[in-house]
Amino acid sequence: MKNTVLVIIALALCASCVFGCQAPASQEAGLPNPMVESNPEEILQKLGVEFLVPEGAEDVRYFIISGKMAEMQFRLDGSDCNARIQPEPEFTDISGMYYDWNQTENFSIGACEGKRMIASEGGKPVSCCLWYDTVPGLMYSLSVVGGSADILSAAISVYSPMQTES
Repeated sequence: MKNTVLVIIALALCASCVFGCQAPASQEAGLPNPMVESNPEEILQKLGVEFLVPEGAEDVRYFIISGKMAEMQFRLDGSDCNARIQPEPEFTDISGMYYDWNQTENFSIGACEGKRMIASEGGKPVSCCLWYDTVPGLMYSLSVVGGSADILSAAISVYSPMQTES
């Protein structure tokens, strides 16, 4: 009898939690999204950097990621493009593109040295350019998925040098 009463109490408690208990909002699972929608003025004010928008770019959107990285997403010549800028002490991959690259080559934009990588996903071309501007300590990336956009031309068109070359 004593065990039966304990089982009934336990079942009643379980049933009340299943049908009525909710965790307080502060205990709900999940992490805040590190991407906050932004605009060019806010990115310049908060991070001190700016993107140039390529001619013909469509659906341009801006974000600040984790309070320290600027991102511009856009479509160009049928390609999904993603440009990023972040302060870094040295050349670092900030692209968020994790592929087994089929081809890698060096290039330069102004006084900046960089790398271009090419891969394929589901029959679509995937490419990424990374370049580092040493004097201000800024790392740049531009990734292009699908379409026919020329990544080197697009990289040159989004890059706004922080200083003029002498």
